[in-house]
Amino acid sequence: MQNDTSHLSATLADAEGLSALAERVGSWAGEPLLHDGEDPTTALAEDSARRRALDDALAEIDDGAESPSNDWRVSYSLMLGLERVLSAPKPQTAAGTELRRHQTDALAGMLTELIALAERSRDATNNGDEAEDATAEEDDEPIATGDDDLDGEEPD
Repeated sequence: MQNDTSHLSATLADAEGLSALAERVGSWAGEPLLHDGEDPTTALAEDSARRRALDDALAEIDDGAESPSNDWRVSYSLMLGLERVLSAPKPQTAAGTELRRHQTDALAGMLTELIALAERSRDATNNGDEAEDATAEEDDEPIATGDDDLDGEEPD
């Protein structure tokens, strides 16, 4: 999902403008882009995963979308939801059960991977064939057919 963000003007350069845009996108998407006490210029720094979520959402809003596209949701919703949960002083489930340390660690690891994926996917798109190279490497691996587990028996 590559969009030209040059039309977003100078409001992205200042903290107030970023906060207002993040609030607008948060209402549109159903997940906040900024959390209590965060500096908008740091949290939404250029090329960060949340900034990409902001830019892509603004492009969809400018195109007339009343809600996020499936592509936007797949790319950013889980990441933003995990950031929201993990930014709480005591992360908990929707039912109010406090998460245990190993659960928080597992979610933090997942969040790290989602952020890396969001940042890497744009870089791969910008750099040309990197995404194709990764796919080609995956395609070269042999497919397990289950024939190896015949215990010396010949297949019928």
